[in-house]
Amino acid sequence: MKLRMFRVDAFAERVFARNPVAVCPLEALSIPDGDMPNLK
Repeated sequence: MKLRMFRVDAFAERVFARNPVAVCPLEALSIPDGDMPNLK
């Protein structure tokens, strides 16, 4: 399975300065909202 991934510099004033976070949009997977907190 291929997923798009975006790298976000959270709480940063400049690129690559602080907390890097990976974000993968999951709309296509149709995961129920109640199951989202259980993803690890």
